Amino acid sequence: FERSIPIETEASVPVSDGRKVNEEPFFSRHENKGEEVINEPEFFLPILDESDPMVRQASSSMTSRAGLAGLLSADQLLRKFVAITVNAASGKVAREAISHLIPDQPFRAREIGKDEFEIDYRSYDRFNNMVDLIYSIDSRRAAEFYFLVRPLLIEAFKELGYPEDVYDKVVFKAIEKISETPDFAERIILTRPVVMYQYKDPGLEKLPPLQKQVMRTGPRNSQLLKEKAAEFGRELKSVLDQ
Repeated sequence: FERSIPIETEASVPVSDGRKVNEEPFFSRHENKGEEVINEPEFFLPILDESDPMVRQASSSMTSRAGLAGLLSADQLLRKFVAITVNAASGKVAREAISHLIPDQPFRAREIGKDEFEIDYRSYDRFNNMVDLIYSIDSRRAAEFYFLVRPLLIEAFKELGYPEDVYDKVVFKAIEKISETPDFAERIILTRPVVMYQYKDPGLEKLPPLQKQVMRTGPRNSQLLKEKAAEFGRELKSVLDQ
């Protein structure tokens, strides 16, 4: 993996607040079929600062499940997506970018022995609706939309100071990190040395923050997230290879 790809930073990468403009048409294709010439209308991407309505409109065709508007209620969606993927590629969580997705219900754990706790199933259930919605997204359409807005994603990536030619690799690295999250054991035991809970298993406690977050969604949800990440990765590779 190229050294220029941003996967070794200590702190999480923030959401860019840059204000660059992209006014170039994304595509204008002409196909010859015998003597007939088909001219597809030119599609002009909006500028990055004004791309949220396009993202919300396009996303509505990716799933028939209700609730996607809640996931996309924040602003600067493409910049947040870039921040999420850059952090995920290094195993981190872009907390600023996903703050609106944090469940309202509290985390729950029950004591099962001296200084030992087990996660209450209700803590996992907090993520069910969000994970079901993510899993319902049509991966092919999502990959095609990525390709459509790729110039804007690269623009947001460059605002963070990175070279544009490595962003696709960053996205695939993020997908790989999610997909490599360990499978759930039958029981996961926690300890609470101070205020925050920790995994009793040192191997789990040493996992990157991203993979810990995936595991905190529970055995069912983490499996769905890993499957969807892998599926999206395959579709994205197919689209980019065309």
